[in-house]
Amino acid sequence: MQKTLNIIALTGETMVVVAAALWLFAPAVAGYVMAVGAVLFVVGRMAGNHGDGVMAGNKDLKPTVRHLYRQRILSYVLLALAVVAILLPPGFYFGIYMRASMWLLPFIAFVVIEAYTAFRLPAAEK
Repeated sequence: MQKTLNIIALTGETMVVVAAALWLFAPAVAGYVMAVGAVLFVVGRMAGNHGDGVMAGNKDLKPTVRHLYRQRILSYVLLALAVVAILLPPGFYFGIYMRASMWLLPFIAFVVIEAYTAFRLPAAEK
């Protein structure tokens, strides 16, 4: 089961990266590819790694590991905001003018947090 969830997460992660590159050439399609990829990525990661840890309230985890898993959950929320922003047309929303490239702000924050936790978690779990 874990191997299947890892394949689902890797497929979703690949779709998110492809959608980010595809946005330059076909922005109408990129939003939908990113949405599907984000759902696959988050479901694969949350069901696989987080199910027995932070989400189940496991008190046996070290505080550092728990903190890193919570940072990953924050990055998933930022990815969801990036998906919403990439699907919105340019215009005013809640008094803020959103350009077509506004989705890059939460996406870059997602990438930074995800890269940090990807390198830090294996070392902290030892």
